[in-house]
Amino acid sequence: MCKYMFTLASCIFCAMSSAQTASLTPLGHLPSDQLNSYTKDISSDGKYVVGASLTYPGIDGYEAFRWSKETGMVGLGELPGGYQMSRAGGVSADGQLVVGYSHSDYGHEAMAWSESTGMFGAGRLPGTGKSAAFKDISLTGVAVGSSLVTDGLNRSRAVRWSQSEGMVDMGVWGFALAITPNGGTIVGQYTNPANKGAAFRYTAGTGIVELPDLPGGPVGAQASAISDDGQWIVGDGSSDIGREACVWRPDGTVFGLGQLAGTSPLSYANGTSNGGRVVVGVSGSGAEGVGGGFIWTPETGMLNAADMMKRYGFDLKATGWRIMELTGVSADGQYMCGTGINPDGKPEAVLLYIPIPAPATLTILAAAYGFAARRRARV
Repeated sequence: MCKYMFTLASCIFCAMSSAQTASLTPLGHLPSDQLNSYTKDISSDGKYVVGASLTYPGIDGYEAFRWSKETGMVGLGELPGGYQMSRAGGVSADGQLVVGYSHSDYGHEAMAWSESTGMFGAGRLPGTGKSAAFKDISLTGVAVGSSLVTDGLNRSRAVRWSQSEGMVDMGVWGFALAITPNGGTIVGQYTNPANKGAAFRYTAGTGIVELPDLPGGPVGAQASAISDDGQWIVGDGSSDIGREACVWRPDGTVFGLGQLAGTSPLSYANGTSNGGRVVVGVSGSGAEGVGGGFIWTPETGMLNAADMMKRYGFDLKATGWRIMELTGVSADGQYMCGTGINPDGKPEAVLLYIPIPAPATLTILAAAYGFAARRRARV
C-alpha cells in the first residue's frame, strides 16, 4: 500500500514537472490604428475575458470586448443616442453575460450584454445624475455597480439590478463591486456612519456588514472581489505601510499581502481563486521596472508576475513583455487576465496560464516526500 502511494505521488510529481509550462497569450486589439486594450474580468473556467479596446476617435473612444480562444476579441458595440464608447466591467462565471457602461442619451449608462440580446441599457436610479455603471453580474442575472447622484457632492449610490426589479438602491453611498455566481453575496465600498470609506459584505439576511480595515493607517478599506464560493474577499486597506492589498478570511478577519519590494507604497488586490489560494492585483507601477501585476499564494507570498511565471518555466522578460496589472483569476487559480506592455511598447490585454497546483496535489506530494524520507532513514 505504501509503495503504491509513493508511486502514485511520484507519478503526479513527474506529470507536474513535465506538464505544460506557464504561458502568455496576447489578446490583441479591436480593428483600429489605436492599438490599446486592457482587461477587467475573467470567467470561472478562464475561457472568457472581458475588457475594452481603444477603437473610436477621442480620448474615451473605447469599445467593450469579450475574448475567447475560439472567437478571438469580439467588440460588443455601444448604446444608441450618445457618442461611440463602451467599457466592460465584469463577466458572469460562465462567460455568457457581460456588464459595464456605455454612452447614450442618458449620459454614461449602465449596460448589459448577451449573445441573444446584444447590448442594452439599464438606465440609472430615478432622479439621479447622468452616470451609472455595472461592475459584475451573477449567473442569475443580478448586476451590481453604482449610480451617480448630482447633489453637489458628486456621490454615488451602491446599486443592484435585475430585469425583473430594475435598478435598486442598496441604501448606502458607495459602490457595489462584485457579486457571487449565485447572487447571494455582494461586496464593495461604502461611506460608513463615521463618514469614512469602508469595505462591506452584503447578503439579503444581514444587509450591509462592515469589514475591518488593516491596522496602522486611517480607515479606508475597499472590497473589490469575492471568490466564487463566497468565502474569501480581497481588496485593499490602509495600513502602516500605505495602501495595501488584503484578504478577508471566511470568519471576517483581515490580513495584508504586503507590497512588491522596491515599489511605491501601494498595492491593490483585484481577484481571488476559490479558497483564497491565488490572489492577483497590482503593486506599485509597472513603470518602476519591479512593480506591476502580482500573484500571491500562501507558499510564495507576493511575487511579480514575471517571477512567478519563471518558476513554471516561462521567461517573461526574455519575450519583451511587462505585466502592468492583473485584474482577474479563474476559480482554480491557473488562468489570470491583465494588461501588459507588449514588445512594441503598446498596452495590450493578456491571458496568463500558470499551472499552480491545487492544495490537494500539494498535500499528496508532501505526504509522499515524507514517506520517502522516512523510508530512506530506515535503509
